[in-house]
Amino acid sequence: MNKKFSTLVAGAALLLGAVSANAQVGFDGDIKLKEGQSENLYQIQIKGGYLTINETGKLDTVNTVTSKNLARTLWCVTVGKEVQGQQPKFDFLNKGAQAYLDVTMDGLAGAAYAPEVSYPAADTAAVGGEIGGWAYSSVYKNGIELNKPLFSYFTPDSVVGLVIDGSVVKLKKTSADKIATVFTDSVSLVKADAIELNAEEINTVLGSQKATDGVDLTFTPDVKGTDLKNPFKVGKFLAVQATTDGSTADGHFVNVLSKDSSYLYVDTSYTNVIGAAKFLAYKWSDLRYATIGKSAQDSIKDNALASQFKFLFTYYPTNDSLEIQVKDVMFEDATGVFVDTPTDSVYVSLQELVKDQTRILTVDSVAQNTRIGFGYKGCGTITSDKTSKDNGLYVIYNAKGQVLASPIHKNGLAYEWVTLDEQDPEHMPAYQWLVQKTQNSETLKATSPLKITNREFKHNTTVQLRSKDDKITADAFSFTGVSVAAGSVVRFEQITDSTILKDSYLGYRKFDKDSLKVAKYKFNYLHPYAQDKWIKRGEGKDSVLYATDGYTAFTISEGTQVNYGENPANVDGLKGIAKLYRNQYLISLNADTVGVGAENKIVLGQVVLDSVYFKENNHYDSNHYYAIVEASANAIASNKFGVADDGMTANLKSQPLAETRTSAFAIKVDDVPLYRRFNNVALNESATDGADTLRFMETIRKEYLMDENNREGGLMDKNVNYLGIWTADKATGLGFHVDTAWVTRGLGYIKPQYLISVDRTVVPAKGGYICEETTGHITADGTPTDNAEECYHSKPGVAGFVHAKFLVSFADSAAAHGFDKPYTDIKNGYTRVGFVKAIQSGDKLFILVNGFENMKPEDLDTATVAKAYTDAKIYNTYVKSLKNDNHKNYTWSFRYVTPETAANVVKEGPENSFLIESASYEPVAANNRDIAPEKAAWIKMQNGCIVLTDKSSTFSNAKTGGDGALVFNVENKENDELATDNEAIATSEVTVIAQNGAVRIANAEGKKVVITNILGQTIANTVITSSDAVIAAPAGVVVVAVEGEEAVKAIVK
Repeated sequence: MNKKFSTLVAGAALLLGAVSANAQVGFDGDIKLKEGQSENLYQIQIKGGYLTINETGKLDTVNTVTSKNLARTLWCVTVGKEVQGQQPKFDFLNKGAQAYLDVTMDGLAGAAYAPEVSYPAADTAAVGGEIGGWAYSSVYKNGIELNKPLFSYFTPDSVVGLVIDGSVVKLKKTSADKIATVFTDSVSLVKADAIELNAEEINTVLGSQKATDGVDLTFTPDVKGTDLKNPFKVGKFLAVQATTDGSTADGHFVNVLSKDSSYLYVDTSYTNVIGAAKFLAYKWSDLRYATIGKSAQDSIKDNALASQFKFLFTYYPTNDSLEIQVKDVMFEDATGVFVDTPTDSVYVSLQELVKDQTRILTVDSVAQNTRIGFGYKGCGTITSDKTSKDNGLYVIYNAKGQVLASPIHKNGLAYEWVTLDEQDPEHMPAYQWLVQKTQNSETLKATSPLKITNREFKHNTTVQLRSKDDKITADAFSFTGVSVAAGSVVRFEQITDSTILKDSYLGYRKFDKDSLKVAKYKFNYLHPYAQDKWIKRGEGKDSVLYATDGYTAFTISEGTQVNYGENPANVDGLKGIAKLYRNQYLISLNADTVGVGAENKIVLGQVVLDSVYFKENNHYDSNHYYAIVEASANAIASNKFGVADDGMTANLKSQPLAETRTSAFAIKVDDVPLYRRFNNVALNESATDGADTLRFMETIRKEYLMDENNREGGLMDKNVNYLGIWTADKATGLGFHVDTAWVTRGLGYIKPQYLISVDRTVVPAKGGYICEETTGHITADGTPTDNAEECYHSKPGVAGFVHAKFLVSFADSAAAHGFDKPYTDIKNGYTRVGFVKAIQSGDKLFILVNGFENMKPEDLDTATVAKAYTDAKIYNTYVKSLKNDNHKNYTWSFRYVTPETAANVVKEGPENSFLIESASYEPVAANNRDIAPEKAAWIKMQNGCIVLTDKSSTFSNAKTGGDGALVFNVENKENDELATDNEAIATSEVTVIAQNGAVRIANAEGKKVVITNILGQTIANTVITSSDAVIAAPAGVVVVAVEGEEAVKAIVK
């Protein structure tokens, strides 16, 4: 046995006198043990019963020992090597179960000492643990004590022992000084009583071999010095149940059957003819085990010597000794007449004819004269083939590669081995199992049984894994619908992908709420012969949905979200695995809803709302395919959407969930763009959303937006710089700088937002420097300091920025000035659009006021502006965030007039024309407030002025020019002149900008950059791959060296 906890603690703690409170009650001098394992087998009596290990590995007791339960009541005893001053330590190995009497402290370690609590609370104690090495009798060589407690030390002053709780074997722990009072259910090691064996127990040698292997007895002494053979040793034999009438069992009497199918009996002939004493001989009948028309049992029954074919095997387990008796034997009396003898007095007996020379086997009514061994003695050593798995999330496979799961058509009502067909079980909680060890002690973890729980449906059981011939097998276990036989090969594949483990919506489609507000979705039908079929509404008045060519784009609305499945336990290996949630959804289009119509057909119309779950069923060509299962409260209902196969129309029907065939659909965003994004390389735009210079041309009169210069027409104001529109020959530059503000974040991919500017200057970052003196630093107010950065000689770096006139809506200004000129065209008229001087730095736009608008760009810095605005309490008024999906008065979006034609254009034209959108007039709570509003502010011309449409404007009218909104295309001309372009833009200069936790490097694409700290340690060494790169850096002074440029210092905050 692999000694565990007990060798270190229990053995050292079994000191003489430790249990002095226990007076000796009984002594058995017949049981004499020695160091090491005994060959003899004993029973352990406890509270009137005998301690056993049952088929499930739990401790148990039996009150009556039978030949059937005998083996599991027998124990080999090992006495540990004596250590001076210690009581002997005993280990017990169960012969029938081949398991040690080792128990675990799991669940008991934290239990209170007073009052002592029986454990486990609702079960019986199991074997296979870290606690062994038991205290029992203080002597063993010349006998053992009886009626003693059985316990083991797990600390020098604490013990755990066996108790009987009702009729159940449990454990208790207590302090060493309470052994006598706590462990009152004393045990005694006793010899096993003799017991009669039946045919099965003889053939299997009490379950230790196959019933067909044959029995091989030992005789000590055996036949010697004669040609007469011991019939029980001629070869292995089998026992057959004897009968009284050919069919009725005759107690435990058996017939002895040889390999050649002949039966053994005691004959009336003698083995010797010389001498006064004559001894009956054994013979093998010529009967056969199976004959035509008449069985061997019938032949025996009709034989005059029938009782002499019957043998009774009585077993003495402790000494592995058999008595074999013959039911009835006829001896010749003094008159020469053969007479019967009493049944219980005739033994298979060894007779010595010539001392130490000749011995024969015969029968005798007095003594057996030989020891017959059954071959069931001792226990040897055992090795365990048990194995285990780490706690975690697994997929369980069988030898055929099938997965243990409850597929959609079973829905947790039953389980089966599923043959995967374009399915990924790592995406499907119904195919996954939370696996947790049931034993967590260091000595038990490697072989612990596993509790396996279906992640979606919560059903669980416990299974023991074993390692055999380089394969993992499982002991028998079952779920409804599937039974796994003991020894079945299984494969537990652990899921380790963190994106799977942490996905709270795994298995069911979860949509982004904001996307649902604006996006429409199309459903691609998974079919083995065609991948281009989609769900589409019928033509004309046909409201039925079909799987066919083309598609209908649907709106999906979110409903109730619920927690489902098994919540992972908060233990190592399982904590961190996400709790699961699923959302109900409603499929609709405009005022119509998808639901069940006549003949169970799925229709789009005025039907009862039908909430559904989208549950993953397949994974093909990198796409997830979902079954559309109907929802009922927080559960899956009894129906699902399926493509009918009972005709040629392929219409959708509501089908029983239990139908094995399940239709599945990939749900894809309808990729018709709502807004223009300037990243179409076919139109000479940047594929990476780079800034560009564009002309905006109105599509009817072919006039261009410009920085208003029509002073003669009365369209200019001395204080406000308006946006204008005129013919190309009248403008002083037609190009506008268009740069991303909110495109690749949030829902910017649906509604990109841009900054539009003119008169633009890039002001590079100004590197700061640190006082290089090593001591004597003084702050600006004269305070000494050890921090060189605080020294008045030091100068912090200044972040770079973009200075320009940015296009804005004057809506805020109009509201502040009573909706009158110069921010509207007339009193209570339309809102004007124009330019303001501002600084753009990162995600902030600093609108310049209070004199900053009159400063040269190179004399400005954002820190100074921010501080001044904060002091004046106008920071929030004039510093604007460029983040988030909402409309803003200083960002612009370009709304396609005909989205369905815009996706794949290769040249500028009516197909990709757009409105320039500024604000939404939809209610705050409206789903389409931020994206694709029906009522919005678009650029229009009113009496020659560029203004925004008012709240009466709708997209339906605006896209047709019905309410004056202007429709535009762009011209993208290389080296185009910016509107009011009067200064060169320093875009070619390398600039270094210190940020919070990073260094931003502009205009250094393709160059090598090395960033070091003040100690010369390298922070980054890389080649810049973009014109605007951000590299993480720690707070403090860093030195930035760009290839071909002088190194500069920067202070990272």
